[in-house]
Amino acid sequence: MFLLENKIEGLDALAARARSENRAIDYAAPVAGLVVVDRQTLRIRLNAPDPIFAFLLASPNLGAIAHEVVGAEGNAYGQRPIGTGAYQVAEFTPGQRLVLGEEQVDRLGRVAASEVSGGCVMVRMSLPGSAGIEGSGV
Repeated sequence: MFLLENKIEGLDALAARARSENRAIDYAAPVAGLVVVDRQTLRIRLNAPDPIFAFLLASPNLGAIAHEVVGAEGNAYGQRPIGTGAYQVAEFTPGQRLVLGEEQVDRLGRVAASEVSGGCVMVRMSLPGSAGIEGSGV
């Protein structure tokens, strides 16, 4: 949460309350600077103007996720990614292997032009003591 310190109205108070009570942050608690307008819109009110805030939102660590999605997945949350990107998870072994296949239909319901290539992207995540991350794409 350090990326958001002193940035969003009311968020620091929520974090301070969790620290003082020696417990995890209550993600269901209201935050003045975070308002869900509708299923597609999250309004964020900053403590002060911040020219790099939009850049921070691009970080994978700061994505907004519907509470019901996290609740439905329980302890398996994060094991089955949900999104609208160009790829879908073809194979996943936690901590070892993630294979992404091309999405057959884009988010608007159109058949993806790259479907013809039948390409696949593979990323192998590093394990302790390994050389790093390798990837390939078509």
